[in-house]
Amino acid sequence: MLNAMIIILSALASLLSVAVGDGDFRITFGIVILISGLHLFKPKHPILLALATGFAISLLRIFVDSMSMDMTTSIASSYLLEIVYYVTYAFLYNWAITTNTSPYPLPIVVALVLCDVGSNTVEFALRYLAADTIWATTSFYSIFVAAFVRSVLIILIVWLFDNLVTRRRKEA
Repeated sequence: MLNAMIIILSALASLLSVAVGDGDFRITFGIVILISGLHLFKPKHPILLALATGFAISLLRIFVDSMSMDMTTSIASSYLLEIVYYVTYAFLYNWAITTNTSPYPLPIVVALVLCDVGSNTVEFALRYLAADTIWATTSFYSIFVAAFVRSVLIILIVWLFDNLVTRRRKEA
């Protein structure tokens, strides 16, 4: 039930976006909800949850955009490539934060930024191999700013949840 809620909230949040830089790159909030859910609730299979979430987000975007414009295979395949971003982010998050046993772990914001930049890099490489030109005007600066903003939002959501929801449960 909790996984389904994370998937649905992430898909709905992915419809909200903010342009970053002067290119076509946008910050969407689906990944913020997904990673906040992974951090707060620690599901058994985070990568499978990310796969299901990425798939749900892609299908919802295809559905919403098909109501307002002609859906082409290039647009649909562009949305489907985002699944790789979500799975890669969950894999990197699981490796860098969840299973990290280093005596000197990275600060969480730095680790989240690295996860975000890494997953954007993998998605960018796949789009380049697929000859997708949607990121032709995207700079590293835009990717880094988006990664930082998303990481801070994740930390803020986790902090708010811990301080508001968890505290109320303890007081009750």
